[in-house]
Amino acid sequence: MNDFIHERFQHSTGGAARRRKLVALSLQPSKWTSSTEIRHLTPEIAKAYAGLTAKTVSRDLNALENLGLITRTRTGVAPAIELLRSFIPLRASRTEQRAAR
Repeated sequence: MNDFIHERFQHSTGGAARRRKLVALSLQPSKWTSSTEIRHLTPEIAKAYAGLTAKTVSRDLNALENLGLITRTRTGVAPAIELLRSFIPLRASRTEQRAAR
C-alpha cells in the first residue's frame, strides 16, 4: 500500500507534495481523522504544517482526494482503502501453497 502512495508522488517535488505524501502515509486504515487532527498526526507532519493555515490543510486534503488516496466527509478523512486494496498482491490459498510444495 505504501508503495502505491510513493509511486503517486514519484515525480512530485516541493513542500506541498511532501506534506501530502506524509499525510497519505500517516492516515490509519479504517479510522476517520478530523481535518483539525491532520496537522498533529505525527511530529514530522506538525513540523511541515508549522506556520501554515487551515486553508493549506484543506487544499492538501482536496489534492489527496483528487488523487483518489483519501475519502472525505464532513466529519473527517480516511484512506481510500478500496483503491489501495486493489494494489495489494493476492495471497495464495493454503491449498495452493501446499500444491506448490
